Amino acid sequence: MYRYDDITGSPAMLQKVLLALLAAMAVIFGVLTLVFRFMPGVEWCDSLLRISREGNATLYTGTAYGKDVSIRVYPDGDDTLAEFTIAGRDPQVGRITWPEGRISTAFSGSVPRFEVYLNDRLLFSGGCNENAGIFPGFFREDGSIDTSLSQGLDGYHAPDVEYFSPLASDIAAFALGPEPAYRGSWGVYFMALLLSLVTAVNVAFPLALFRFRYHFSVQNPEPTDLYFSIEKGCWILLTALVLVMYIWGITIIS
Repeated sequence: MYRYDDITGSPAMLQKVLLALLAAMAVIFGVLTLVFRFMPGVEWCDSLLRISREGNATLYTGTAYGKDVSIRVYPDGDDTLAEFTIAGRDPQVGRITWPEGRISTAFSGSVPRFEVYLNDRLLFSGGCNENAGIFPGFFREDGSIDTSLSQGLDGYHAPDVEYFSPLASDIAAFALGPEPAYRGSWGVYFMALLLSLVTAVNVAFPLALFRFRYHFSVQNPEPTDLYFSIEKGCWILLTALVLVMYIWGITIIS
């Protein structure tokens, strides 16, 4: 490593501190991303809910809009219930049922009949093809595709808990088994790691990089105090940017 104070008289401690920070961030955020990727959850209302089991019930817990959320899904005979408890209020109970009969469609042949209720109020009646791919295909009574339920857990919810009410798509998605989601992005992590390596090289070898940069245009180039003062500010800004990228990476839900 080229010592910063050999040219400027300023302490080389800044270089050591920044290099230690860059190395520590790479390890810490790498471990955090790895741990988060082994902890599946369910994305709902821009939050990641944890998944657990309680007897024959599946629990989804976490926060949404800053309020505690608990969703309990369990079988009730041939039906499936999904109880939504928001901020300690009385649960709102969703139910999916499978009445007898089938609905003819132009896309999937005939599909089983399917109904969604909230607090015993019918929200949807039609058909459901559970084998339609990533998310089940829903059809109206006339056999046409229903996109309102196919949107899954991405529907609009009033952020004020006083007016919160689960959508038919929420009930259907949780009752049928939502797709797992994970916090943390390896793509963003490796982008931050690459920027971290570039920053570390700049911090560790400032004079060598300066001479390489101007070797072909200036004979025996030597940096000035002003040059290294600007470089020091750039090192700090780049290190801060690396930290921001690491933090952004572990907040992404995918």
